[in-house]
Amino acid sequence: MTLAQNTPKLLATLAVCTQGNYEDGMLGLALDPLFERNGWLYLYYSPAGPDSVQRLSRFLVAGDSLILTSEKVILEVPVQRETCCHSAGDLQFGPDGLLYISTGDNTSSKESSGYSPIDERPGRGPYDAQKSSANTHDLRGKILRVKPKADGSYAVPQGNLFPPDGSQGAPEVYVMGLRNPFRFTVDFPTGYVLWGEVGPDTGLDGPQGPQSYDEFNLARQPGFYGWPYFIADQKAYPDWDFATNTPGSMQDPKRPQNNSPYNYGARDLPPAQPSLIWYPYGPSLIWPVLGQGSRSAMGGPLYRYDRYQGKNKLPRYYDGKWFIYEWARDWIMCVEFGPDWRPVQITPFLTEWKLNNPIDLKLGRDGSLYVLEYGSNYFANNDDARLTRIAYHEGNRQPVARIEASTLRGAHPLPVILDASTSFDHDPDDELHYEWNLPGKTWTGPQLSYTFERPGVYRPQLT
Repeated sequence: MTLAQNTPKLLATLAVCTQGNYEDGMLGLALDPLFERNGWLYLYYSPAGPDSVQRLSRFLVAGDSLILTSEKVILEVPVQRETCCHSAGDLQFGPDGLLYISTGDNTSSKESSGYSPIDERPGRGPYDAQKSSANTHDLRGKILRVKPKADGSYAVPQGNLFPPDGSQGAPEVYVMGLRNPFRFTVDFPTGYVLWGEVGPDTGLDGPQGPQSYDEFNLARQPGFYGWPYFIADQKAYPDWDFATNTPGSMQDPKRPQNNSPYNYGARDLPPAQPSLIWYPYGPSLIWPVLGQGSRSAMGGPLYRYDRYQGKNKLPRYYDGKWFIYEWARDWIMCVEFGPDWRPVQITPFLTEWKLNNPIDLKLGRDGSLYVLEYGSNYFANNDDARLTRIAYHEGNRQPVARIEASTLRGAHPLPVILDASTSFDHDPDDELHYEWNLPGKTWTGPQLSYTFERPGVYRPQLT
């Protein structure tokens, strides 16, 4: 594991909208599959100015510079900025050269008590996710799929959720019914889409619906994934009347309908698909390994061993496993699938490593794993944010040296006991040997008793 020590180089400064902590700003980036040839970089961001949109643009990178004047605006997603939240904004290229974009429901959950925000009262559009996630003609609360063209426009590929002519829904939509698909991946070579879905904010079942869950999901084909009518394994929310605080009927996952006055799309929706993995604030009865506490599900890459040729690529053990991670719970885990693509095991990854809010996870071209940590504080420019590269070194693992000193400073002569007996080796059959070195002198054994006769700064070495 390698910690990046170099200071990042600033390529350019792009003005973005950051008002109100609405989760806007610079949301996602992706290199063109032919980047080394064409230098194209795709950014999904919230442009500063009066227009309430999220923008997908292509830029040219030349040397160490991002050429701002090269911007080609490919796609814009209208949003509301009257209130928070959920912008998502991850970008991923698939094996077919198609570009996938995740978008959040752009809906506040602050006034729905942590349940489903389906407030249909007049003037409450920002609090109704039916306007976005469940709206067939809206680009929010979705994963979009388009084919970028050389002139800066895009084409709609065959095989999306709705026909290319837009007659039944926005033709860019691949997956709909999402709340906040903050991080996702596209598998090579299957083209399957896998993502983490950040859920709402209540820990109790109640008249307004089920307790909240985060989800990890898999789309093997286009579909509707339930929000804001269903969560987890199709647990349904009632049609809550926010004026009277009374529940209405439940939706049928086989035949969901969007009857909101804020819906300008189709009334009849595709059948709702169940989640792959779901978990609440408390311990999961199905997957207790996921722990408990706050939740922010993130979908990382699915590793394919034969795609990478680097000498430090992850070992074959991880072939076909999906790396998932948790921003709030500070862990990375691996999902193993059965032949039917159902999860059969979830295994913790690098449990001895203390994470600090992991916010992105990517595989490098050499097959090593890069982890971006946000740092300690919310909505902050954290000094402890960092980028870490995880490289696999085949063969015998290095022992871990742990040294304790009876004292670190004092008047001379200074007797000191150095103790390395708590050192250990990850390979249990290996025997540890100790060699201490001070200028001109060498000792062996786990402990060293030595008296420093002269003033100075000494740096004992242990091998």
